[in-house]
This record gives sequence, structure tokens and C-alpha cells, in this order.
Amino acid sequence: MENFEFFAFDNDKFCPINLGIRVNPYPNTKEGLEMNNTHRKGIRWYHNSKKVEIKDSDYVKGYPTVEMDGVVAIYSSKSKIYPEPANAVIYNPDGSFRMRIEVPDELLSSNAKRIKPRKDKCFFFQAGWALNSKGEKVNSIWIGFANGEYFEVRELNTETGEFGELLTYGRM
Repeated sequence: MENFEFFAFDNDKFCPINLGIRVNPYPNTKEGLEMNNTHRKGIRWYHNSKKVEIKDSDYVKGYPTVEMDGVVAIYSSKSKIYPEPANAVIYNPDGSFRMRIEVPDELLSSNAKRIKPRKDKCFFFQAGWALNSKGEKVNSIWIGFANGEYFEVRELNTETGEFGELLTYGRM
């Protein structure tokens, strides 16, 4: 997989995605800021010289896996294909479907334990890379709850779809 980027499917403008730990995926450029504010966007990359595009009626955001053997895609809350609380999908490098991810039954943060959000009111809103408690680079996924007021970030095993440790949490 290479040349991972966001694209606006109304006008086919695109911008590369910044990859790394604790980085803003949108470049700090005019194009990056415009793309961040564009709602009708998708993700694309190239695999074996073939362009792969993922889009929906509103937006799809995504990030390649740490191993670069797949893509974690986050669909908008308006998606008719992959609605919340299972609005994340993992794709293989060729764009074929690997698995759909559903918000875990139990959130681990102290905010979640205090608020006790209903699972059907939780949603994914970002994927990326992070460091776990052992200092290993891992796949991460952000889970929002309480009307998007709070979030927690969990480690995600992109082969099994299982959630690992709580990486961080907070208020938006």
C-alpha cells in the first residue's frame, strides 16, 4: 500500500495523509485545511499499481494499519451502509472487506464508568497509530460517547477486531 490520501468526491481534489504517532492526519496546508472541512470525502490508496477508493454518501475517514496490511475506515454517523455503533470497517490492501468493527460492550475509562453510556449511543470517529503501555506502536481507534462530549482511545487488533488496552481518554 502506498500514497494514502483523502479525496473530495465532488471535485476529486485530494491531499496526502500524514502518517505517524500523535500527528494531525491533515497536512497543515491550504489543501489540508480545505479537506478537513469537506464533508463529502473518501479515502484512497494504491496497491500493486491499482487505485483503491472507499467512499459513502457523506464521508469516510481512514488510516492504514501499523503493519500496512490494511486500512481502518470510519464511516460518518449518516452512513446507511455502516451506521453507528458499528461504523468502522477494516479493508485489505486490495480494497476487499476484511471485517466490520462494533463499539465494545464495555468502555474502560473513568468517564465511561461514571456516565455508563448506552452502546447504541457510542461511535467511532478516528483511527490511527499510538504507543501502548509497553512502548509498542499499535493500531488505535477513538470511541465517542455522551453525545460526543467524551472519548476514549483503545488499542485495536486489526486481524481479530478485538480491543486491547485503554490508551488515553478525555473530554472533547
